[in-house]
Order: sequence, then structure tokens, then C-alpha cells
Amino acid sequence: MFPDIKEAEKADPDNPNDCYIFMGNKGEKKPTVMHFPLFNNVNCKGPDGIKEYRKEFDTMIWSYTEDSFSKLIDAAKANVQNNIDLITEQIENLVTGNGK
Repeated sequence: MFPDIKEAEKADPDNPNDCYIFMGNKGEKKPTVMHFPLFNNVNCKGPDGIKEYRKEFDTMIWSYTEDSFSKLIDAAKANVQNNIDLITEQIENLVTGNGK
């Protein structure tokens, strides 16, 4: 089982945030999930940039050039760098029992 996702967090799939934390519940055996959309309003500079990334990196493309692959890796790194404080805080809360 996975944690519940609030409607507000699903409200704008064409302009997602760069990080979502879905809080788990130990009693219900639901884990906390950290989700980092690769194409998001921070990395892609808003909805128009997201559309461009989605076009360039369509899921039906089976291989990428070295430059395209580097662009994807850079976006993933940026997600972590942009959210390192939030990631650290959530891990600390879960380890210390402050996370539910």
C-alpha cells in the first residue's frame, strides 16, 4: 500500500512541482514516498518548458544522444540539489520518529 495523495497534489499535471512528499502511516503499513517529477516547473521554467522537455524526451524514444542523456542526468541532479534540505529533513523525521 502507498500513502494517500491529496487532490490538490494532482491538480495540475502539466505544471508539477519539483518535489512531493506523500506521508506514510506506520499503523497502516504505508511508507513515506518522495516523488521528484523530472520535468517540473523549476527545472523546465514553467509549463512551456515542460512541454518542450516532454516532446524532446518522449517515452517512445528508445535511445538518446550523449547530450540528451546528460541533459536528463542534469535535471535529476538539479531536483536533488534543489530539495536537499527537504529530503534531509524528511529522512531525519522518519529516523527520529517525528514522521508518522
